[in-house]
Amino acid sequence: MPSYDEERDARNGRYSGVIDFGEMRGADLYFDLGHFLLQDGEARPAELFESFLAGYTEVTALPGDHWEAIRISAIPLGLRQLSLWLGPERGNSPDSPLVRLRVAELANLLEGKPAAQQRDA
Repeated sequence: MPSYDEERDARNGRYSGVIDFGEMRGADLYFDLGHFLLQDGEARPAELFESFLAGYTEVTALPGDHWEAIRISAIPLGLRQLSLWLGPERGNSPDSPLVRLRVAELANLLEGKPAAQQRDA
């Protein structure tokens, strides 16, 4: 990997960008896709996962069982997040809307449904 000086010199002395390795990690192929699936529909009313996956597969081929692998990858991510929210540092109540939403999303994923699918009361 070129150093900053080498990169700057390669671009005629002009600053071209910053690379932040703060969240870099090794993960399985489905980690980011599972994360996107889990978060889909939370920040925006429209669900974007299918469009995201379509664009992703234009660049990276996925095997035929990719949906199951993505779903399975999303479940431990959601459980980890839930445990952090309920832990002593954050201390969210099990009855908080955020926790209840994540529990419903995980239940959907465990049943093979999209995370954001509305659950029957």
